[in-house]
Amino acid sequence: MNKSDSIKELAGALAKAQAEITGAAKDGNNPHFRSSYATLSSVWDAVREPLTKNGLSVCQLVTSSESDVKVETILLHSSGEWLSETLAIPASKNDAQGFGSALTYARRYGLSAIAGVAPADDDGNAATASAPPRAAKPPTKPSAEQETITMDWVAALDECANLDELKAKFRLGWEKVHAFGFPMLDNMLTGAKDTRKAALEKAMAALALLAVAGSQRVDDKATRVRRGIQDVIADESWGSFVSDARDAFQEADVRKVIRFPSKPRLVEA
Repeated sequence: MNKSDSIKELAGALAKAQAEITGAAKDGNNPHFRSSYATLSSVWDAVREPLTKNGLSVCQLVTSSESDVKVETILLHSSGEWLSETLAIPASKNDAQGFGSALTYARRYGLSAIAGVAPADDDGNAATASAPPRAAKPPTKPSAEQETITMDWVAALDECANLDELKAKFRLGWEKVHAFGFPMLDNMLTGAKDTRKAALEKAMAALALLAVAGSQRVDDKATRVRRGIQDVIADESWGSFVSDARDAFQEADVRKVIRFPSKPRLVEA
């Protein structure tokens, strides 16, 4: 509430006016809710004469936004004292009818409140019933459950033994993770797929080099393998496998060849 520095004269005049103010007649009918209510005109009829006789007047100022109407009701006294309050009402529709309904409602209840009139059953639902619900704000970050599901798919991709398995699992994981709607989770899954794909391709290249080395003299085999797969050996996923293969080729009395099952391995020829 806003007011002048003093409202002594105003308070006395309002007390006298309220002694004369009667309840506003319920001259309005709301067919949707089968109720009657006091219209703005009825409220004015109830308060105009008592206020005027005691040096009081009412001024209502209107402002609006895209979604609501605000009415500041100011009670003035002939002494210059005043007090005011603002009531905001959401518009039921973004058109003249919607804003008009909200404006009438705000003016009626602003006037009733400041003058001390107790209106009967109202039609507030008429001004707000069809107002569109406010859309819930979308979450700004994934939930703990969504992060856990994504990390489970990341782990599944890291366990893939060949490119076909990787492609199939990534497709399934993408359908689940992408549905969450968070690019950061999409990027985590795609990054895991790309990392595993690179590791598998390096491993397959190492196997090809081992196969070529198998056709050379025994003394040359270890040299060719060391040069071709030194990067692959450092990879945690395939390092142990390739290292074992290199050691096997270094033994002159062992003859082994490469086969390509679902997961590459060295087998006895």
